[in-house]
Amino acid sequence: MQNLFLTSEQADETSKQRGKLALLSRRPSEGPSDSLVWWRVLSRVGQYTVTRAAWLSVTVIFGVFLSVVVVNFGGYIDQIHRARIDEALLGFGMAGGYKGVPPEQIPILEEKMRREMEAAMGLDQPFLLRCFRWTKEALQLNLGEARVMTALRGSSTARSDVRIIILQRLPNTLLLSGTSNFILFFISIYLALALSRKHGNWLDRMIVALSTVSATPNWIFGILLIVLFAAQLGWLPYGGMFDNMPPATSFGYIPIVLKHMILPGLAIALSTLFQSVYAWRTFFLLHSQDDYVEMARAKGLSSEALERRYILRPTLPYIITSFALMLISFWQGALALEALFDWPGVGAALVQAVRLNERGVAVGILTLFSYLLALTVFLLDLIYAFVDPRVKVGSNSMALAKPVRKGNFSLWRSSAKVAKVVAAPATAQSSVNLRARVNNVNPLEVFQGLKSQMTHAARLLLKYPAVMISLGIIVGMIALSILTMVLIPYERAVDLWLGKEAFWIDNPKNALPVWVNLFRQEDLPETIILDSRAQPDVKIVRQVSPEMREISIDFAFDFPYAGLPQEITVRLQSQYREKRPLINLVWFTPDRRKIELGNFSMTSDNTFFLSQDTKLKRKLGDNPLAVLFANPSSGTADSVKGSYALHVSGFVFDEEADLEAQVIVYGQVYGLAGTDHVRRDLLLPLLWGMPLALAFGLGGAVATSLAAMLLAAVGSWLGGWVDHLIQRLTEINMVLPALPIAIMVYYIYSKSIWAILGVIVLLNVFNSSIKNYRAAFLQMKEAPYIEAARAYGVPNLRLIFLYLTPRILPVLIPQMVILVPGFIYIEATLSFLGLSDPFFPTWGKVIYDAITNGAYRGYYYWILEPVALLLLTGLAFALSGFTLERIFNPRLQEF
Repeated sequence: MQNLFLTSEQADETSKQRGKLALLSRRPSEGPSDSLVWWRVLSRVGQYTVTRAAWLSVTVIFGVFLSVVVVNFGGYIDQIHRARIDEALLGFGMAGGYKGVPPEQIPILEEKMRREMEAAMGLDQPFLLRCFRWTKEALQLNLGEARVMTALRGSSTARSDVRIIILQRLPNTLLLSGTSNFILFFISIYLALALSRKHGNWLDRMIVALSTVSATPNWIFGILLIVLFAAQLGWLPYGGMFDNMPPATSFGYIPIVLKHMILPGLAIALSTLFQSVYAWRTFFLLHSQDDYVEMARAKGLSSEALERRYILRPTLPYIITSFALMLISFWQGALALEALFDWPGVGAALVQAVRLNERGVAVGILTLFSYLLALTVFLLDLIYAFVDPRVKVGSNSMALAKPVRKGNFSLWRSSAKVAKVVAAPATAQSSVNLRARVNNVNPLEVFQGLKSQMTHAARLLLKYPAVMISLGIIVGMIALSILTMVLIPYERAVDLWLGKEAFWIDNPKNALPVWVNLFRQEDLPETIILDSRAQPDVKIVRQVSPEMREISIDFAFDFPYAGLPQEITVRLQSQYREKRPLINLVWFTPDRRKIELGNFSMTSDNTFFLSQDTKLKRKLGDNPLAVLFANPSSGTADSVKGSYALHVSGFVFDEEADLEAQVIVYGQVYGLAGTDHVRRDLLLPLLWGMPLALAFGLGGAVATSLAAMLLAAVGSWLGGWVDHLIQRLTEINMVLPALPIAIMVYYIYSKSIWAILGVIVLLNVFNSSIKNYRAAFLQMKEAPYIEAARAYGVPNLRLIFLYLTPRILPVLIPQMVILVPGFIYIEATLSFLGLSDPFFPTWGKVIYDAITNGAYRGYYYWILEPVALLLLTGLAFALSGFTLERIFNPRLQEF
């Protein structure tokens, strides 16, 4: 008897043979030929490509026009052209153009030429017409010449051309970003598939835990990598693209460039790897439970074939979309990363341009970012059309959309008229039924249901100890921020940070935090301050003669440290009328050595730095502190532990004369946070940076989420042109580089950090979250209680705010919490780039000061402390948001 059950391989082979027989036996009249089918497919793809390219071109033009309007609102671009006119007139005069013209006629002629040149450049036209003209020039990168910046290579005559300056740096950015993201894409897919097969093992749990740090910008990971591999281990270069010495051949540049790409490439990978692997692994797990996958698994397909044909291929559109969105966010994150690693790309060029006031270069790079964002979206659409068989091309959209209901465009008008069009005529009984339905689902019940859902979520939170810890961290940070603002008012904090008072003079310079001694075998010395005004018993006055008195001040202190102090200062203050006091300083060591430091006559106020005093150096050598603390006969530089003393003897000759002394032995550790290069206690910016970071993050996340939700609700409810307008603005916003625009606004209009926050919120409102909220609202508005409320005549405004939006809160709250770290990191990025309130201490400003003032030379605490606080804050909010998302989406709890 023939076996009726075939293996999967036999079934596949049978299907292939049947397909071949069908193709061989098919007649030409049975259907179109293969060439005709392919021609139709290519025609549709070509039509779709042209349509999408045309629409994206319009989007780019409109986006660049909006950017030009914003930038030129204060005459920023007009100044570029006026600067060209000034340079042309100056060159004309220096070349002898006014030769033979009477001196009194030169200003008149120059003004006439200026007006003619302004008319030729369109500067006499209205504002919007000028913006259209500048948009055309910006799209062509025809922005004249730079004043200071030059191209990377080329002739001297062309090196100042803005177009050449930008285009020569573009390949460097594409090399770094393209290589890193290409490798990252395939590594992420491989790891995601591997974790989906071994769901729940230790590696899977580790990736899930590390996914919360993916909101961290790549430049923060870059700092950590530089500290470890460049500063500490010395394995890799700090930055740049080439070595100081050129290679012997052109091929020698390849290993040099690859070596310099390792650290920035790793920073890019670490900032997105864990989140992409976690998201794709979760998506693979969700699809692996579908019916068709179970059927294929029951047929006996191998794991490789199952993943390739039944899991990876159907989910490829989502994977590509997710990856493209990461690329879109990368173009803006490249600014800080390239500036950190001194990579000669367009991101670093923009930062340099705004600092050097190179207007043309800044506007050109802003346009280039719009091109890159539009190109990314265009490639995404093309790849999406090829990999997803459900997508239909040949029309303006990638998929056939349902007809949109004509909207009711008044928020305050009742929707009863619209309901009458779609509903049957209402009788008295149906009116009573509708009234009952609406009354049974009044907004109070909606909020009560929401309250019960929140209560249930709070109970579920107790099952996640890590989340409770993160919530405790958030609450603790908020409480500490309030306490900081109460104890150190804003004006006081600004005065201290700017050094308006000599408040930090007693602090050591670049001192480590005191807690580092907990991890050392030998403690580093702490600062010791001795003052005769605070210790009157150390001062003895003896009358030597009727005209002279001796004032002796003896300072004794215990020094139980092996290391040397940073410095010793002796400050002397004296009051006298005519004759200067005579001073003698003597140093005593624990091993009974007596060292004469010097004799001199002093003024009213003298400060001596013992390690820098030239006379003492001639007497004791180049390092006087080693002689004062170490035993010369021991042959080591370690200090002799024990009691030291400084004897100050002063002879005064006036009856009212007096002498006070202060000795500061500057240690190598100070306070809980250490000090910076100007002796400021870093605890001040770390504490005051916290309320600013939380206010920026919470304010930006709440404003962006609520605005996006309300716009999505209005658009989905009203439909029609309102919905289309919001969707088109969302598409235009995708090609607007938010961070570069915020940087331009900072330099042109306002140095206020809150003005920058407003710009960033405005540019982030029209992002992809609107589409997510819109999809949810489109489903909700078909609910029975919504239809009942519409039929009963509830106004649109009431429907949106009391019936629709409360239902979206379980989706809104996790997304809002997840957005907080992003805004905190934006503030830190702006401060790191030097774009923040110039008077306010922030975490990003501490990082910027640390990098520019030698933190890589061993002062790692200076840069790691604000980085640690940024990571801790971002991790706390991200972990809370991800957990809330899993609680409100029960399906995610399985994974």
